[in-house]
Amino acid sequence: MKRSEINQAILQAKALMAQYHFLLPKFARYSLTDWKTLDRAKHQEILEAHLGWDVTDFNLGQFATTGLTLFTIRNQSTHNHKPYAEKIMLVNENQVTPMHYH
Repeated sequence: MKRSEINQAILQAKALMAQYHFLLPKFARYSLTDWKTLDRAKHQEILEAHLGWDVTDFNLGQFATTGLTLFTIRNQSTHNHKPYAEKIMLVNENQVTPMHYH
């Protein structure tokens, strides 16, 4: 996917969440500069648990018809002792998310 497509998907997701008053954590709004200059020690859990935005077209190059935008709020890891994950997933109208596994 092109960076512009990813950025657009994230902007649309943020707008939809704001419309429904779903508040994301502060790091959801970090800019590239913020990520480059942040105090890694204070943000270790975010980095280790892979929290944040994911946008995928499942390597098909057709995000408008096959894709998924998600934001990981919490994620199980061996370091944080959280036995669950919390992810907000958005699929656009007329877009499908194929069966997949991790």
